[in-house]
Amino acid sequence: MVKIIVEKKKKNPKKSKISSSRTGTGIYGLDKLIEGGIPNNNIISLAGTSGSGKTIFGLQFLCKGASEYNEPGVFVSLEEDPERLIKTCESFGWDARKLIKENKLIIAKNPLYKFNVLKEIIRDNVSEINAKRLVIDPGAMLDLFFERPIETRKAVVELGVMLKKLNCTCIVTNEETRYNPNRTDYSSDGIIYLFYHKVMNQFMRMISVVKMRGTKHSEKIHPMKITNKGIEVLNEEEVFQNV
Repeated sequence: MVKIIVEKKKKNPKKSKISSSRTGTGIYGLDKLIEGGIPNNNIISLAGTSGSGKTIFGLQFLCKGASEYNEPGVFVSLEEDPERLIKTCESFGWDARKLIKENKLIIAKNPLYKFNVLKEIIRDNVSEINAKRLVIDPGAMLDLFFERPIETRKAVVELGVMLKKLNCTCIVTNEETRYNPNRTDYSSDGIIYLFYHKVMNQFMRMISVVKMRGTKHSEKIHPMKITNKGIEVLNEEEVFQNV
């Protein structure tokens, strides 16, 4: 039997100072675990199982970035219809339509499985609003662009090089059926993993910062929840698993 225990820390962790060299995520409670935010212009792989909250995380990162940090953002969807994404934002109280009208947010969809078209869409939209944040969701769809795995791998590396030149803090989502602690991703500067597992008679959400270059980050697995205001990380609590 697997037993999950959520234990509250006795002492509150020290608050990290938010530096101009870091991008505040807009995810409640997360920045305290990563020294105040993601290092500017880094590429973060956001991995997790289906239903773990990856798309919501990306939308919150952009909407909060635009409304609270005055940093325009671009969401490039490789699967979901933009109108449905806008309605998802509205369900959490984020006025995506207003941000779009103010040129603080763009939600674009890649209509074709063509890598060159995708790169053009990314560059054009980032340039249009001088975006400082970028989300590509889901990155796993790149597999459909090519016939051979080696071609996909080369494209991922090429995309990473291009993204670095855009001067954006970027999040690329990836769906994984299970957590792999030995996972490597040479195209990213950081890896954040979202868990969504059935424990006993209920599902539990958790988050872990697996890698964050240039950052002293928490190495614990923390509980998280999705409320009517978005994702909240319970950074003062830890998850322990006993078998």
